[in-house]
Amino acid sequence: MSGTFTRTSSFTHQSARYLVAKVAADLRQIQLLYAGEPIDDTIGKCVVELVVLLAGGYVQSVKYGYVRNGAWVLAVSYDASYDGVTLADDHPGSIPPGKDTEGSTWYSFLVPSSKWYGLTAEQQEEVAARLPFRRTPATEPGTGSSWWQYGKTYTKDGGSLRRGLLTSP
Repeated sequence: MSGTFTRTSSFTHQSARYLVAKVAADLRQIQLLYAGEPIDDTIGKCVVELVVLLAGGYVQSVKYGYVRNGAWVLAVSYDASYDGVTLADDHPGSIPPGKDTEGSTWYSFLVPSSKWYGLTAEQQEEVAARLPFRRTPATEPGTGSSWWQYGKTYTKDGGSLRRGLLTSP
């Protein structure tokens, strides 16, 4: 006996909005736990940016958090995948309270995907015109003695965001 299985999925703008809503929930939990940062306006801009870039397949990873002396002190990382593999769709949250963010600054760092680099300069500009802010070239903050611990995945229609939390020894 043999059989065939075909699965089709279509990652759309709505799919991206679903995933990014979970990122927004994580950012709001950080806001509640840590000095009111990021502010609502910043979260809104991060949401718009990530929906546009994720829907187009233009983001490889993005990190949000607090940086002090060139290193993350509290951060969440999201690695994007567009491979169509359906994984668990976890609930957002579980941001650890009590991290020392004194003297740190809210920051985000985005790595574009290879699909972004495959666009012409004109196409990149068309996408960038839809974003709420312009990113400038920068070096990613380090992790010091901490590391990324991945434990949640947000999935919809063949696209996913694997979430990592910065973990200290």
